[in-house]
Amino acid sequence: MLLSFLKNLFSKRKEKKYEDIVYSLPGTPEENTEKLKLLVVEGNEWGRSRTRETAETLGHLFSCFLLIEHKLELLLINFYPSISSCMFGQKIQVYKDFISELEKTCPYEFDAKYYRNTIAPLKQIKTLRDTLAHNIKVVDPSGVDLRQVHSYVKKMDPILSSSYAQAESESLRAVGGVATFTFLLSVDLGKLRMYLK
Repeated sequence: MLLSFLKNLFSKRKEKKYEDIVYSLPGTPEENTEKLKLLVVEGNEWGRSRTRETAETLGHLFSCFLLIEHKLELLLINFYPSISSCMFGQKIQVYKDFISELEKTCPYEFDAKYYRNTIAPLKQIKTLRDTLAHNIKVVDPSGVDLRQVHSYVKKMDPILSSSYAQAESESLRAVGGVATFTFLLSVDLGKLRMYLK
């Protein structure tokens, strides 16, 4: 009896609950044409309001996001063969676990703390990625806290940090920070890959 109850309980949790579909009444051809026009353009105002500059900003940022994910996959594919099917946050967690494993097993000199310092900036970049990817209205990256990213870049390479620190806008400063972090991370992940077969 208990087994049957638990089975029913868990099977109900997996079942998705959707609302009933509500259908509209057909209108005249003219009303249907107007309704279709309104439905087609709904939401397009955000796309139309984007400038060339905002489109370029988003393009640069998403290129960095994709490059970071690709570099993490290259590093982690043998450690976790399913890494390519993971979401960005899961890849960061696997990377964190990988560093812990290296700390325990690496036969070479390995500074785990150095690599753990990349985790906080990666999480901020994930937050920025999620914000931009899941909300069409957001086109300005400066609304997301990137202090860890800027701090990391400044600590690791003050010259590169100063190259974008005085950018003409906070959006460009965000792009500069993310792009520079991506470059520095690429180098560090390449160094980690040197340890591996």
